[in-house]
Amino acid sequence: MTSQRHLTGIIAKVAMVTAVAMTLFHLYYTTLGIMQMMYFRSFHVMFACVLIFLLYPISRKSSRSSVPWYDYLFAALTIAGGTYIIVEFESMVARLGIQTTRDVVFAIITISLVLEATRRTVGNALPILCLVFIAYAMFGHYLPDAIAHRGFSIQRITSQLYSTMEGIYGMTTKAMAVYVFLFIVFGAFLDASGAGNYFNDLAYSLTGSWRGGPAQTAVVASTLMGSVSGAAVANVVATGSFTIPLMKKVGYRPHEAGAIEAAASTGGQFMPPVMGSGIFIMSEWTGIPYFEIVKLAFLPALLYFFSVGVYVYIQANKMGLQPIPRSDLPPIGKTLLKGIHYMVPLIILVVVLLIGRTPTFAAVIGILSVIVISWFRRETRMYPRDIMRGLAMGARKAIAVSAACVASGVVVGVVGLTGIGLSFSSGVISLAGDSLILALLLVMGATGILGMGLPITAAYIVTAILAAPAMLKMGIPLLVAHMVIFWFSSIGNVTPPVCLAAYAGAGMAGADPMRTGFTAWNVAKGLYVIPFMMVYTPLMTGEPGPILLNTCLIALGLTAFTITLSRQLIRPLSLFQHAAFLGATIFLLFPINTITYGLGMALFLWGIVSDILKGREKISQTASA
Repeated sequence: MTSQRHLTGIIAKVAMVTAVAMTLFHLYYTTLGIMQMMYFRSFHVMFACVLIFLLYPISRKSSRSSVPWYDYLFAALTIAGGTYIIVEFESMVARLGIQTTRDVVFAIITISLVLEATRRTVGNALPILCLVFIAYAMFGHYLPDAIAHRGFSIQRITSQLYSTMEGIYGMTTKAMAVYVFLFIVFGAFLDASGAGNYFNDLAYSLTGSWRGGPAQTAVVASTLMGSVSGAAVANVVATGSFTIPLMKKVGYRPHEAGAIEAAASTGGQFMPPVMGSGIFIMSEWTGIPYFEIVKLAFLPALLYFFSVGVYVYIQANKMGLQPIPRSDLPPIGKTLLKGIHYMVPLIILVVVLLIGRTPTFAAVIGILSVIVISWFRRETRMYPRDIMRGLAMGARKAIAVSAACVASGVVVGVVGLTGIGLSFSSGVISLAGDSLILALLLVMGATGILGMGLPITAAYIVTAILAAPAMLKMGIPLLVAHMVIFWFSSIGNVTPPVCLAAYAGAGMAGADPMRTGFTAWNVAKGLYVIPFMMVYTPLMTGEPGPILLNTCLIALGLTAFTITLSRQLIRPLSLFQHAAFLGATIFLLFPINTITYGLGMALFLWGIVSDILKGREKISQTASA
């Protein structure tokens, strides 16, 4: 994984023109254009890979200021491979999958370039996984019977991955090109108009006077930013540049500041209305309308941010941090009004989805509304040059996600070709037996391991195609199964040894990456708990009343869990208090019936009341002395 080049001169202009053209092409196609879907997907892959070879060097040691000859060659070969599939696609269909030598050559070139583009943008793990799956397709007849198949020729494999809409031009590429791309552009426009700074200022104004205020600012700012960006590392960079120095200033240690920001930013994947890229693929995959997913995802997302906020509050008490005086903070009303117009695009986005229009239409209207609202204030107005920058920035932010989605098509194509998905599902069911919780633990383990090396979207795609059928066979509803896998796919952001969001937070905080990672793992405990609640409680299914009741009970359970792990509320816990909160955690998060819920709430209330009484007793003793 390498960072983008900083180009100058004519090549910088070429890269910018290409990025602007990519965004305009997607806007045209999704609004007015009529084109065969295979052609559109091919153009998307061409644009993304050409930009990657112009903007991303082959290694960290390569020059960041110039483009070497071989990257121009890679870009030209990308265009050749994309053009070939456009010109020859109808002939390939007529040949019923029979590959010519020329077909195989162009397929190998294009797939290789896609994997190289993916390696440059998201690291080695996904390309290696793709190569493992290709090797499995070729040599499956040499493997043990449990996962063996008859084996396929290179012609059959390249036909599946290149010449059909089952491989690199398949469902994952379609979701990226049609939906995800435009929402990334929407987020880029909103950020370019100054919304990111406004959300930070608003969060600071709202929470600065709370105990552990700057850390609470990180939680609220990440909630606001995450609702439009849906990218964990990007959220860390955007909000962390403001919140991490503030947290360190009021007394948080560097690794704690970086961990809190990483955990809060990871929640952006789950926060409507935009959420993470995988949600659009989930909608495409399951056939469930995007807005239906968004509605049901809202309460679990709030629960996650609530759990992070509770941790922040308790840690502030433990360290004796004092709130920032309200007089030192910007006025809430003035801050809110200063950028209230930034809320308009989000409201428009939700309303357009609510009235039943497509996510694509909503994203386009959202982008146009950002341009319009930018003119509400002189300092935020977007002129033609700013609009061009927004178009280019949207494409530059999208190409890494594009590469991951296109490369994931290799895995999807091989699974469809070999039937390994059925073998994996049977294996999960066989290992778990009749135990649903064991099946969920197996899925969590597999997804967590994949998530350490893959982007969240890729980890979700790979696990969903393998594990979702097993979860459905065990009686888990379709949307719940996919949402659980999507949540588990985010574990890798905050779980050592590879936790990119935590590493980004550590870099900004000047902290030890591994220590930051383990702290972020503790802060983000909701990632591990809430998916189980989706399965075992009516958190996402049923009538509104039971859903709200269970949301409140889960919030109490998460609070008790955080208090138990921290051994602290307002004051350090006694042995009996610690036992009470541990019991409350078990009874509230793993209930058997109404009686256990009652016991959990009783233990929780006893722990709270006893801590309050202990505080009053200490005050009385101090007064007497």
